[in-house]
Amino acid sequence: EFKGHGVSVWAVSFSPDGKYIATASRDKTAKLWDVTGKLIQEFKGHKDWVYSVSFSPDGKYIATASDDNTARLWDVTGKLIQEFKGHQNALNSVSLVLTANTLLRHHMIIQQGCGKLKT
Repeated sequence: EFKGHGVSVWAVSFSPDGKYIATASRDKTAKLWDVTGKLIQEFKGHKDWVYSVSFSPDGKYIATASDDNTARLWDVTGKLIQEFKGHQNALNSVSLVLTANTLLRHHMIIQQGCGKLKT
């Protein structure tokens, strides 16, 4: 059992190695848990609901998408790496994928509420 958000959870993502679970919630946070339900890290900073959460393929980063029109890239220790601003609508989906030219580089795909895709 995973308790800690206090309000609705919108999204869940498993780490590539299957050892961790990330959750996104209406409480404006994302959280990282081990599979037993122990809270490992909390990702704070969004100003509105967090709709989506995704691990990078190597499991070292977490991306979040929010109703505050931003996406954020974090390392798993909770450090904010980058904030992506400038979207006109809420962001309801985010995904981290490997690019074709290198395994060390990640590409972030962000979907806005209006259905347009930005990368």
